[in-house]
Amino acid sequence: MDRSQKSIQAPPGGRLSSIRTSEGIIHVQTEFGSFPSSRVITSVMLNGAVLFKEATEWQKTYSTSEGFRDLERLINVQHQKIYEDTRKNVESGNLDNFKLSEPINFKKDQTSDIIEAAKNLDNSVLVEVLNSAGEILYRDSEFWKNRAGDKLPDMFGMGVFLSRQFGCGAFHDANLKTPEENFCWTEVATMKFIFKTENSQALLKQLNELASNYG
Repeated sequence: MDRSQKSIQAPPGGRLSSIRTSEGIIHVQTEFGSFPSSRVITSVMLNGAVLFKEATEWQKTYSTSEGFRDLERLINVQHQKIYEDTRKNVESGNLDNFKLSEPINFKKDQTSDIIEAAKNLDNSVLVEVLNSAGEILYRDSEFWKNRAGDKLPDMFGMGVFLSRQFGCGAFHDANLKTPEENFCWTEVATMKFIFKTENSQALLKQLNELASNYG
């Protein structure tokens, strides 16, 4: 078989750049995501907190050599543009001018609908939902009732740390197994969902199907 006709299984790798500022370190991260829809997403974060995200929809396939190169080019071009725009803002001392576009998010009137639907997914308990600023949008009071002072590990923060250390792109979901309980963390647009579940893969599939109805 011609090498150019071989099916490619994984998308191109992402890009990660950093800018030092008087307020801390800004990370610009660009990657391909297929959840809830195929798009190239660039996130700009200051000290780990998301300032904004910008996305370009991807309508093609990356499974061919030509499609893979096109996607790789889009990732590089989008990343470089947003990195340069952000760097210019830093150099001009204008930290309030980072918002280049509206953040990727669900419409406000859909957020509560998605959370309600997530609460009803099979064989799971929706423990908590956070927005991009780390603010709690939902908490299961029954789950937390007997856990005064108990905090779940910040798996999203750990994912960001590992991404920076190894330059491997962002982690979209993670699992944590303990002798007594299993937890699953995943991110949909700017909302972070934390579930207690026995079957993380089945849960993520359900959540993917749910999100596709709102994306």
